[in-house]
Amino acid sequence: MRLQVYLSCLVNFFTAFSLIFCPSLMTCGWLISVAWCFWIAVTLLIASVISLLMFRLQRPNDRQIEAFFGNDWPSVSICHRGGAAEAPENTTFAFREANKNGSKFVEFDVGLTKDGVPVLLHDDSVDRTTNGTGALKNLTLAEVLKLNAAAKHPLREKFPQASIPTLEEATVECLSLGLNIFFDVKDWSTEMVNAITELFQRHSELYERGMVCSFFPLLPYKVRRQDPAILTALTTCTNLIQFEFGCDMTGPLWKRSLCILGDYLLLWSQSAWLWILCGNAATLLDKKIVTDVYLGRLCNNISGQLQRPPHATRHGLRLSDELLSGSLRRDL
Repeated sequence: MRLQVYLSCLVNFFTAFSLIFCPSLMTCGWLISVAWCFWIAVTLLIASVISLLMFRLQRPNDRQIEAFFGNDWPSVSICHRGGAAEAPENTTFAFREANKNGSKFVEFDVGLTKDGVPVLLHDDSVDRTTNGTGALKNLTLAEVLKLNAAAKHPLREKFPQASIPTLEEATVECLSLGLNIFFDVKDWSTEMVNAITELFQRHSELYERGMVCSFFPLLPYKVRRQDPAILTALTTCTNLIQFEFGCDMTGPLWKRSLCILGDYLLLWSQSAWLWILCGNAATLLDKKIVTDVYLGRLCNNISGQLQRPPHATRHGLRLSDELLSGSLRRDL
């Protein structure tokens, strides 16, 4: 099985080089020797495979992964941002509502304040969800705690006042309620990585009840380099690079083209080799790409068995559509 996985990865590398480098090498072949172009391509390919095998991180054992997902997976409810449809998102009120509604999993977003304290907030700024304004990175913890996270929620009459919890407070609350946690982290700074790993070390039950996920591969890699026992996952997004670089339909064609190409390569990399490099326990899918063909290809890359169900312990599934802010359910 391990050999099958390596061979699958090698085939993916050959495919990438065929699609990306061959056209450019053929062009260069008109200028320099074709033989030289061939050996350059082979050398780069071999170097890439060796680098992957040298720097890859070992996956956690299956027992730890199965302990996190439980026997009911995937027929479970995951409350996105704590369950934002039923209570103010990313607050302790949301976690209590999730528990009351029978959920076993919550997902919440983590960011850093100006003074380096991790708190729960989805956006870069506090404008959308609170009665305050400004970027989170420009606000101290004391300033953040004065804000009302329920100020703009549709059910603000039911929840008139809700503070933004710190990561520590949110974790303690979820663990006390028996909820397993998906930590959605977009910041891969050393400060954030230290905050995450120290949290797991303070609460050892998180090694079987917490999973760190991110759109950005560097975050799970850095987390697991520091603490290999932490469960991590990569979240897919069909237009991450386009979103990050502000590539819309009105922008210049060259910029849009590069962003689209970048998104395609990132999606391919996530299913082809990034999961090996990071040693991830799960792949979290954007619902826009959940098709039988994609799931079959993903399963084949990861497990080497087309018959293996996509929700098995080799990788999990989360629907990451921002429009679905409440409890998310996916029965396969």
